[in-house]
Amino acid sequence: MITFSFTIARPSMIVKADGTLASGITVLTGSSGSGKSTFIKCIAGLVKPTTGIIRCDERTWVDRDQNIWVPAQERQVGYMPQGNIVFPHLSVEHNITYSKRGTPDMCDSLLKRLGLEKYRIQNQLYCFLMNLYLH
Repeated sequence: MITFSFTIARPSMIVKADGTLASGITVLTGSSGSGKSTFIKCIAGLVKPTTGIIRCDERTWVDRDQNIWVPAQERQVGYMPQGNIVFPHLSVEHNITYSKRGTPDMCDSLLKRLGLEKYRIQNQLYCFLMNLYLH
């Protein structure tokens, strides 16, 4: 479980987040420019919050007051950005299954859990995945 309470200050906006994410898959929705990508990048360790804390289970990933910062590669958070900036020559499905832990069966399971399996058949898999724990 990830618990968080942080603020990210940008010149054009301030993102304030306070809550809990259960282990598994989390899908964020919201209007364009509402801070979804900034929030996800902060949880994943790609952006440092201006203030606050982020914890995963008993481990503190971020505590700005205590100067604690766990880098992204140590967080075991999967992040599929919007668009194709990971491997632009691969489909979203192939980007998901690219790692040694990603398998077609795992992708099938994700699609079923998210109710998106019909899009795989049409080769139009457009999904935004975050917080994908692969144990």
